[in-house]
Amino acid sequence: MRYIFIYMILVAVSFGSSVALPGGGAINSLKGASLRFQRDNAGEVPKSIKDLEPYLDMDRFQRKSDQYTWFESPVPFHSGKIIAITNHSILEDRRSSQGRYALYIDADDRVHSGWFPENDIAVSLETSGLEVPDDGLFVQPVTDWSKFPDYLNRMPDEQRDSFLRDVERKYKLTVRDGELIRLDSIKNEEDELIASSKEVLKETAFQTEETAEVVPVETSEEPIEKSSDWLLWLIGALIVVGGFGLATRRKS
Repeated sequence: MRYIFIYMILVAVSFGSSVALPGGGAINSLKGASLRFQRDNAGEVPKSIKDLEPYLDMDRFQRKSDQYTWFESPVPFHSGKIIAITNHSILEDRRSSQGRYALYIDADDRVHSGWFPENDIAVSLETSGLEVPDDGLFVQPVTDWSKFPDYLNRMPDEQRDSFLRDVERKYKLTVRDGELIRLDSIKNEEDELIASSKEVLKETAFQTEETAEVVPVETSEEPIEKSSDWLLWLIGALIVVGGFGLATRRKS
């Protein structure tokens, strides 16, 4: 139940705020401007951001426009052709692999937008003799917390630790044994363990005092030998007999 509660709170937080995704936030604006460009130019395909300047608020859009690479000659891709892609590779929790946003023309010759796996993009560009733009990997903020443990495992090592620290700092959440849990629940468990340990130690000390016995020190006393009465009588008799014999010898 506690995990369901966590998800409900964080899903509400996620939907209540926008996600700053490189290229992703601009893709719909670029698509709309491209369609208007085609409408005004007999279906011609835009070759750069400059072609779209009349249809965009460039004061607001300039920074986002730098997040795309445009191709003067559209690159063959599946059933259509790519005209622009994000410079960043992107990792999202709702997708199973890295990828990029792209503008492309399909069989109808109209501009479309979409997200495609990184490997598919790389193969198409390399086949056409082009390098894949590499502005690094952008890890999207979490949008579905039920997928977060798996999402964390799919991140590159160099980004996983910092991403988890950021989640712990912002949302007081972490992953343990493959499950999303609240940090305060870990603290409560640790406090309960410490309290339980102290109680066990206290009870053990009390039982030790209760069962301890004072063992008296045994002392041995050597019996004092006393002279027997008969020995005294013998000595006295000898003295008397000796004195009597001495007196008789003097008279004779």
